Amino acid sequence: RSAAKPPRRKSEHVAGLEQEFRAALGVRVKLAHNAQGKGKLTIHFADHDEFERLKSHICGSGAMREAG
Repeated sequence: RSAAKPPRRKSEHVAGLEQEFRAALGVRVKLAHNAQGKGKLTIHFADHDEFERLKSHICGSGAMREAG
């Protein structure tokens, strides 16, 4: 059985990107990526109202528009 890997420290670049997202959205975010460049952006919210505010901010407040 191998020992658990120690957690990697975030680079200053990744920490800066997280800060940009926090400033833009007003909530805590987590950015993770691997060596191949694939990753995940996690946006935290406290309740339904905050989720709706984030959704509106990211997606726009209008009805879904059809492509074409």
